[in-house]
Amino acid sequence: MAKKLGSDGRPIDVPTKPTANDDPPKPNKNDDRLKGAGASPRKTRGRIDLGEEPTVAVRPRRQRGTGVGDFGDTTRPALSFPSGDDTRPKQPGSAGPAQRRQYRPGDEGDTVVWRGAGRPRRGDEATAASRTAQIHPVTGWLVVIDGPGKGSAAQLGFGHNTIGRGPAMRVRLDFGDRRISRDTHATLTYDPKGNNFYLQQGKNLAYIEGEPVLNPVKIEAGALIGLGDTTLRFVPFCDDAFAWE
Repeated sequence: MAKKLGSDGRPIDVPTKPTANDDPPKPNKNDDRLKGAGASPRKTRGRIDLGEEPTVAVRPRRQRGTGVGDFGDTTRPALSFPSGDDTRPKQPGSAGPAQRRQYRPGDEGDTVVWRGAGRPRRGDEATAASRTAQIHPVTGWLVVIDGPGKGSAAQLGFGHNTIGRGPAMRVRLDFGDRRISRDTHATLTYDPKGNNFYLQQGKNLAYIEGEPVLNPVKIEAGALIGLGDTTLRFVPFCDDAFAWE
């Protein structure tokens, strides 16, 4: 209240307006005393307010890996490929690790170059040399009689016998003669039907008795073959007296 002088000169009380500092405090939303007493409920994400107890709409989550639950089987079991040696019973619902039959060398089969070729059964203790001998039996030899590999010999087999210094050659002459090609310097072929041997050139010249081989030439026992600085003597095993049947 404020004082001011009246018309008769006496002081009278005059009401005044409240100032900003005299305003009542605003209610605090976090005050526990106001909760539930007229305060509007806080909206929650994912809820639907129907005027009753708030409900939550939740999407069912997929059950991964187990395939069980209130919503049924929601995943497809992994495919399994049992091997021939796996005889254990499989329980329903358990896929287990996928097993595949491993490839083994020789499963595709070997080319049979003669009718008498045998094939050791899997499990037999056959060496690689014996296996090769059954598939490609010996038909003759090339003996080094002059050059860096003098005294050595190389075996001949059915079909084409490629000659060179490289590891892929059927007749490998890697004795230090650099004039011999690594890959197919020449080819000596055995024909099982005619029981004959033929020599033909490859990447470099080959010689028989000092004459160059320009076309396939039939060779006889004891023929001298020249490749680079090396001289070979041809020694047949299959001849008029013997042939593989």
